[in-house]
Amino acid sequence: MNSFIGKYIATGLWMITGIVFASDLGAQPLKILNQIENYNSSTCQMIFNGSYTCSGVLINNTQDQGRPLILTAAHCLGSEEDLNSIVVIFGKRKLLKDQAYGGLEWSSVGASLLSLSKEIDFALLELESKIPVYVSPIYLGWNKKNSQPTLIYSIHSPDFEDTQYSFSIAKPSLATFGGLSNTVDFGHWKVDQWAQGITSLGSSGAPLLNSNFEIIGGLSGSTDWQNYKSDYFFRFDLAYDHFSNTANQLKAWVDPDNSGSTGHYQPAHKIRNYQFTSSVIETVKLINGAIITEEFSVSDDSKINGVYITVGEMSNYSGSTVTVALSRNGSKLYAEETSTLELSPYSENYIPFVAPPLVSGKFSISLNFKSTDSSAYITIPKTSMSDLTSYFFALNSNKARMILFDY
Repeated sequence: MNSFIGKYIATGLWMITGIVFASDLGAQPLKILNQIENYNSSTCQMIFNGSYTCSGVLINNTQDQGRPLILTAAHCLGSEEDLNSIVVIFGKRKLLKDQAYGGLEWSSVGASLLSLSKEIDFALLELESKIPVYVSPIYLGWNKKNSQPTLIYSIHSPDFEDTQYSFSIAKPSLATFGGLSNTVDFGHWKVDQWAQGITSLGSSGAPLLNSNFEIIGGLSGSTDWQNYKSDYFFRFDLAYDHFSNTANQLKAWVDPDNSGSTGHYQPAHKIRNYQFTSSVIETVKLINGAIITEEFSVSDDSKINGVYITVGEMSNYSGSTVTVALSRNGSKLYAEETSTLELSPYSENYIPFVAPPLVSGKFSISLNFKSTDSSAYITIPKTSMSDLTSYFFALNSNKARMILFDY
């Protein structure tokens, strides 16, 4: 059997990553990609000893929500030194599909191992650092029941590359993965072929998600990696309590209440006025005194923790600033000034609000560029949406739900 396990392939084989669409899905892939993007901040890339990578996912805990628990594949871990040197990165992605703009990254060094089973191929880690609110982390829910899903997703980080998405509209089957020693019989979900996307080197440990984006498994490997087929994901229900020892199960660590299931936990939400599949129609050059404004709306009282702005090309001048302001009914409620030297070009940047304002209903976010040099500038990308032209802004908010516009 020609199989691979992600950690070991990193030292001797290379796979080309990319996106493959099934031709008979029509416009459905674009809608699904936008939906998957909403859950991007639930996954991470893990770098071990600076030499190889794996993927992982934040998993919710029934009693201690927000605890930085990461579910990944056991074969990714070789020794205690691997954990001491681990670098975990959130936000390593393209902000827009097939565009140059990158996402806002946050990284943490070091993790501890809570439980592991080489027979099932799962490992549960805990980061040494709490994940900050501006990451907009999503701790995904799960259910101990083993039910066959109809629509499945995976969010994974190929070897040292940006995050990629895969989905399938075909049901996975129960199978035995031959790439493990002493493997549990029928201990894996087998995905014969993705309708969109592929997995590859570095994707090991990536979650298999059902239509509710609940965790139902994690990637162990493939038996036909040359053709990007036959992916095997360890079963969450077996990882949950197949073994009674707490060091070899998930139950003791993610379900101390013995509830059998839990939903997602989002300490903060990201509200965007663009989609993952949006296209940049042009970049607007802002010089001294230029102001751009976008309208937003939330249904309930929501605390705005900060604003994400996407910057393109910019001049490197110390006397330039951007002021991000929140206004309602023409009255300014809050403003925060930042030097442009603190901004990264061709990337999403986060400007935190030191004293987050509380808003509801409609309000606006504006960006004002100022400089003492008349030749200084920054560029902001924008996209055309049904009845308006939108600059790429996003908000980090408590309580508000994600808001996306349809084309």
